[in-house]
Amino acid sequence: MIIYSTEYLSVIYQEMALDEQREHDALDWSEGVIGDINDTEK
Repeated sequence: MIIYSTEYLSVIYQEMALDEQREHDALDWSEGVIGDINDTEK
């Protein structure tokens, strides 16, 4: 199992946040999932 330091993870998350296309795609995906959940019958 690989264990990463909090400093390393912080740098990686900051780099990912700077990737605007990735952020846009992630937002579209998450909104789609939330929409799917809201559309289910209760």
